[in-house]
Amino acid sequence: MKTACKLFFMYFVVAVPSLSYAQLELEPAFPNLKFIRPVYLEHPGDGGDLLFVVEQQGVIYSFHNTREVAETSVFLDIRDRVNDGGNEEGLLGLAFHPGFKTTVTSLSITQPQIREER
Repeated sequence: MKTACKLFFMYFVVAVPSLSYAQLELEPAFPNLKFIRPVYLEHPGDGGDLLFVVEQQGVIYSFHNTREVAETSVFLDIRDRVNDGGNEEGLLGLAFHPGFKTTVTSLSITQPQIREER
């Protein structure tokens, strides 16, 4: 069994040519927009062209999905309810109701329960 594994490994190393990776360049998708600690980007799936960005501090912005977009609108601002003091605290996500376009929007905030140390 060991011999078979060694032969397979040797064949694989010799027979498979070295892999070359394409050179990639990153470009900002929306170069005219700036966000503070963005943690999430979402599309509501409603057929429209609005995107939503969640900032960890508790603000959700909406904007049109075009490269040239230069303005955002505040969709939700709950900074007064969000504790973003730690690295993994704050507003970290967003989910839209499947019928977002036609339903009344509701907000659900989940927070960890604070336990008293004894």
